[in-house]
Amino acid sequence: AAQEERKESPPSVGPSTAMTDTVATLADFDLSLTAELNTLWLMIGSILVFFMQTGFAMLEVGSVDSKNTRNILIKNVMDASLGAVIWYTVGYGLAMGKAPSRVFGTDMFFLLKEDFSDGTGYEYATWLFQWAFAATAATIVSGAVAERCSITAYLTY
Repeated sequence: AAQEERKESPPSVGPSTAMTDTVATLADFDLSLTAELNTLWLMIGSILVFFMQTGFAMLEVGSVDSKNTRNILIKNVMDASLGAVIWYTVGYGLAMGKAPSRVFGTDMFFLLKEDFSDGTGYEYATWLFQWAFAATAATIVSGAVAERCSITAYLTY
């Protein structure tokens, strides 16, 4: 009877399958969460960079005669709007496409759904972030030529 009470359990060889599955699931969750947080941070950065447009607009409006305020603000809106279309059609492809020559990209023009196949939205956020910088750079030029050129000359630029 004493031997029946001292039954020994079989020796443990390694972690259980349930534990291994749990660790693998947590690792996958961590990778997914990291990718989503990176995307979120890039989106927040995009918003902050785009708000630089409003800062430049206020600086420009404060630096020009009040009669030119409308002209300055129209140029800023035009920079963002036309900048988005041009960035979509050719800019992103030139800047971020595959570059065999290591100078200009040769794909990703007129972006398609297949160009954003990462599944996390990070590629979309990258597009938005890079566009915000491109549009803001154009707005800096708008401030430099405020009251110095006509809207037609600025459009030519």
